[in-house]
Amino acid sequence: MKTMRDDGNSISTTILTLILRGLWRGLCILALVVLAALFLRMVFTDLTIPFLAGPYVKELGRVAGWDAEIIWGVWIAVGLTASWLTSILLRFRTQWRRAALAGLGLLAVSGLALHWWFARPHFLDQYGKPRFYWGLAPDGSLVKQSVPGPSPPRGASRLLQYQLVSNPVASLAVAAKLIQAKIANGRRLLQRLDANHHRLDATALGALEARERDAVSASDLASLRGSEGSAAALYFASWAQFFPVEFPFVQRSTRPPCNPVNACLSYLSALVYGELLTACVTRGLDPALGCLHQSEDGRWSLPLDLMEPFRPALTEALTLRLFSHRILQQRHFEAREGGVWLNPDGRRTLIQHYEQRVQREFLSEHAGCRTTLRQQLQHAAVQFKLALAQSETYAPFRVN
Repeated sequence: MKTMRDDGNSISTTILTLILRGLWRGLCILALVVLAALFLRMVFTDLTIPFLAGPYVKELGRVAGWDAEIIWGVWIAVGLTASWLTSILLRFRTQWRRAALAGLGLLAVSGLALHWWFARPHFLDQYGKPRFYWGLAPDGSLVKQSVPGPSPPRGASRLLQYQLVSNPVASLAVAAKLIQAKIANGRRLLQRLDANHHRLDATALGALEARERDAVSASDLASLRGSEGSAAALYFASWAQFFPVEFPFVQRSTRPPCNPVNACLSYLSALVYGELLTACVTRGLDPALGCLHQSEDGRWSLPLDLMEPFRPALTEALTLRLFSHRILQQRHFEAREGGVWLNPDGRRTLIQHYEQRVQREFLSEHAGCRTTLRQQLQHAAVQFKLALAQSETYAPFRVN
């Protein structure tokens, strides 16, 4: 009788041990998968591969221009492989179990450390400009550099671009079309907003349309910039009426931004600027030579030109959405260096919604097909390049 009782206790103990061991292994695997997912979310959300390298960079080969799906797939495979190895190790002696636990702890600590590092403003300076770019070393490996990497040899395109920029008439024609598209896109945004909220004065949209006509007939860059400035004053006065009372907008301010709305605008402008800079470089254009923004040492003028039509359609439309829907709140900002800046949590939130916006498909009357804003950012450089020989054919981005 005693022997049978002992055998029963032994079987019960064995079953309980197996259950506990199985639960332990399952928890370890779950922890590894969760940590891998958190690691991927924290690192690659802040790193924003599409901004630093561009998702459609094919001409430069292995320039970190991988799609998000590829990055997710790689890191999920790494997490599952680590989980499988851990489950194997846990079947051996106690020292192997301790080694596996040490590996889990190391993974957690390294993930937190990387998150802390990537959350710091290493990638953008205090004015929102990229601190470095991805380039290719001679052996094909990725390197960080202070300027965009070399583009494929496109001597003929560069010569055409130099001729365009040196021709005052052709250069003015391109600049006028950019400003005309910017004003038209801003007017269209206000029309959509007013259709839902009915806050605009009846003459506001008409005044913007008049400034659009003035831009087309500008005789020189000075008068064109005058039309742009007048239109911007009218536009921002109307645009400001749609913000919640806790986030008022009075006027545009940079270096430093004086309030949360300007901080958001500046950061989004830096993201768009980075994508357009990459698009220009990868298509063999000289990003230092623009038509609207005159060439200066230390400034990439062409991306600044190309982003003008996208300001109302992307940066200003998304900024208004983030504040009117209370997605960005006071806790996402911090006061320092005489201005107001997005904190790490605010940058993370903004980048997530920026990525959603530029990857969302829509039917574009301008493109004549379904597209995304990211594809249109890439297409902006293509359109400019196609118009180098015939500036009258240039057609900047227009919203529906």
